[in-house]
Amino acid sequence: MQYQAGWSYTHRIDASSPLSFQPEEGAIVERIYDGKIGGGKGFYQEQMIRNIHIAYAEIDLNPDVELMLAYYPGTINMHFMLCGDTYARSQSSTQQYRFTCNEHNLLFLADNRSRNTRYIRKKFHAFEVKLHPDFFKKHLPLSHNFFHQFWTKIETGQTSTLSHANLRISPQMQLVIHDLIDCKRKWMYKRMFLEAKVIELLMLQLEQINTEYGKQIIGSAKTPDIEKMYAIKEIIAKNLTSTYTLSELAHQVGTNEYTLKKCFKELFGTTVFGFWKDLKMETAKKLLLEKQVSVREASDAAGYKNPQHFTVAFKKKYGVLPSTMKA
Repeated sequence: MQYQAGWSYTHRIDASSPLSFQPEEGAIVERIYDGKIGGGKGFYQEQMIRNIHIAYAEIDLNPDVELMLAYYPGTINMHFMLCGDTYARSQSSTQQYRFTCNEHNLLFLADNRSRNTRYIRKKFHAFEVKLHPDFFKKHLPLSHNFFHQFWTKIETGQTSTLSHANLRISPQMQLVIHDLIDCKRKWMYKRMFLEAKVIELLMLQLEQINTEYGKQIIGSAKTPDIEKMYAIKEIIAKNLTSTYTLSELAHQVGTNEYTLKKCFKELFGTTVFGFWKDLKMETAKKLLLEKQVSVREASDAAGYKNPQHFTVAFKKKYGVLPSTMKA
């Protein structure tokens, strides 16, 4: 026996998609379904604010029932399987995505005919946040090559997962999910709370996935190359105001410019000069806050010959003038 339904169980599939349904700025739309679902019973809760669709489902099916759910194309899905076992398949691809209890991942579903997900256990609890691509991009660290590759797949319409393997839901994620499901706030405060918690949950996902990716890079890269990249960081930290070319830095640690650029970006998620610039600014900010130095002294410490150029760069990075950092 097989029962088919839309993800909202109310057959309002398009209305619940962040791409086709955008509440007015500041508005919240909430729906709850609690009752029979073709061969079983279930509870479904959804909350929608602009660019974000939050859904939580508890389904208890009869032993002889399988449930197929339609997913929306074109959205980024933060999927958390809290209890149960599922697999997902895009209609445009033979690839399947399996989720077991306490697993999560980020998925982009590009199939214009939607993706079908079949839940194969009697009971499951699932939590998912669907994000509009523009909202997702705003919070994605595109400077990191790993995340940039995922965004490229989104732009080119390729169904994909951010992590090649599902990861375990952390205790911190569990707490944030509980806060999102059980939010008691009202009006604008609820909208602010939901958006903040979704961003926090996304941060925890990206952070964990990035950590796992870093382990893969470290595991696949040659140990001497990794040691050389850390040596480069140490050289930069000790010579903030010095001037080096990539070729000179590579020569100091016994590698070449190509390996330096490639390994450094993969290992630390930024370029050599991007890291150098950020470290200079962090050093200058720390001096302003803790040592109460003048703007000129902070500018000198960051390697700027012109304090005005330093002021412009500082404001661009931190959004405030360096003079306001002093008590």
